[in-house]
Amino acid sequence: MCLHRLFYNQRAAGLLLLLSISLVAATRCIADDLSTHSAPLQRDTPASLVDQGRLRDQAIHILGGNANVISRWIDEVRYVLVGHPRHIPVVNKTLVEISTLTQVPVRSVDLHSADLISNEIVFRQAGVNLLCEKNTGCANFVVVVADIAQMKEIASAAQLRRVYRRALDEENVLCFFAPFQSASIIRQALVFVRSDQSEAMLNTCLREEIYQSFGLFNDYTDSEFFSFNNSVEPKSITQYDRHLLRAVYKFKAGTPAFSVVQRFMRDLGPDQDLE
Repeated sequence: MCLHRLFYNQRAAGLLLLLSISLVAATRCIADDLSTHSAPLQRDTPASLVDQGRLRDQAIHILGGNANVISRWIDEVRYVLVGHPRHIPVVNKTLVEISTLTQVPVRSVDLHSADLISNEIVFRQAGVNLLCEKNTGCANFVVVVADIAQMKEIASAAQLRRVYRRALDEENVLCFFAPFQSASIIRQALVFVRSDQSEAMLNTCLREEIYQSFGLFNDYTDSEFFSFNNSVEPKSITQYDRHLLRAVYKFKAGTPAFSVVQRFMRDLGPDQDLE
């Protein structure tokens, strides 16, 4: 009886030992498997798997939501700067970069910008806001660097939407863009940047508002990828901004936003640096 019990105890102990070894091995396998499958999630790149949902959600929001369609330019952008000539290099560089991304041609219209405000010739033809010069044609993209008082004059002449006029009345706006579009095609745009701010913030405003006026209409508060995130500080255009704008211009005006975002996410890949 004692031997019988000892045999079974030994056999039970052996089984327990084998079970313990098996559990340890299984645990190691599971741990190895988890570490292997978790590896992409440990990467710092914003385009890793853990961030795919946020990237997609933010892109959809920026383009107006799943039910929205994209707006874009299709014609040549003819631009003029109303303001101090020292801002011309930033405007030129930004628009050349955008032209490279979108394949939309851009060119400067040679207007005497110092006279534009004083003579109130801003936005006079057909009620659709054009600046024209006899030899070089009409500007359809106007960048204004001015103080609030001057901008209010322009807002009145341009018949800007109430939301912009209200912001100017409250004097709490540093910069904004106002697109004029029909059938999802951007025909004209106005960019306003207040002149009474630091040079770094002024240049940030110029770059961001020019970029957004090409179809990236919505800000995304506190975005870690998108530079137009409502933070009032000097910033640079990010790779996320560039990739999303490029994706928009691979499609026709009026394409559903979700189709553009699908292409954007597919082109992005898992290892793309977005900063």
